[in-house]
Amino acid sequence: MFLVASSPVPLFNTFKFPNYFQGKGKSIPLDNQGLMRCLETILLPGMLFALREKLSKNIYKIETPNYPGEKLYSHEKFLIKSSSKKQPINLLSVDTICETLLGLIKKKEKTPYLWGGNWPEGVAKMLELYPPADFSSLSEKMQNIWQLKGVDCSGLLYYATNGYTPRNTSDLVNYKDSVKIKNLTKEAIISLLEPLDLITWKGHVIIVIDKENCIESTPENGVHLSNLFQRIEGVLEKRKPVNKNPSDDSFVIRRGDSKSMNSSKMRCAK
Repeated sequence: MFLVASSPVPLFNTFKFPNYFQGKGKSIPLDNQGLMRCLETILLPGMLFALREKLSKNIYKIETPNYPGEKLYSHEKFLIKSSSKKQPINLLSVDTICETLLGLIKKKEKTPYLWGGNWPEGVAKMLELYPPADFSSLSEKMQNIWQLKGVDCSGLLYYATNGYTPRNTSDLVNYKDSVKIKNLTKEAIISLLEPLDLITWKGHVIIVIDKENCIESTPENGVHLSNLFQRIEGVLEKRKPVNKNPSDDSFVIRRGDSKSMNSSKMRCAK
């Protein structure tokens, strides 16, 4: 039986995830790229989950129709059943999605990059379950990671569309319709772009805002705007444009529901 999440539910790819936060209570082990990779995704409020196996006193193996992972684990304190029904995931308007995306840029505090993150404000309960020895003494980056605060590139899109789009770039490269860009110049490619088109390959996604701007989340800069012409130019220096099935040295542009996400009458506004 599936339950309904009442609040954001972090899902980890290892049942040993508490070790990342307990340790000496002073730091979290990061890989050589400065990332904590045990976080897989965060279920949004209203999404479904099922308890498949209790592995220890408070750690459960989870299943959800909202994420295609077989090894998903969480703490029982996150798994609070909502009294409400499952929330339908409907396609939002261009204006609403853009407002959400640009709202993360306009925030007083910069929205950081977080591997597996798709809940910008973070999960406050992490500090309750796994309190660090001295939170105030941690670096800003470590404080953000400890709270699961931030979004990765596909998590940025997932959050803005309220879970309507695929969670991972491996799925986004085949999402909806392909824009035909093979062998085109950067000027020709830009002339075809519409708000919320996705410039993507397995490993990253860039979201078009308008003919001048795009938005993305990267480990170096967190969520940020870039000049679209310059960003396309930079991508073309390393990758070739293709219409489908991008390899390690190519990219595609995918377009969502043409009737809603990319109506010619709707434009993202800064």
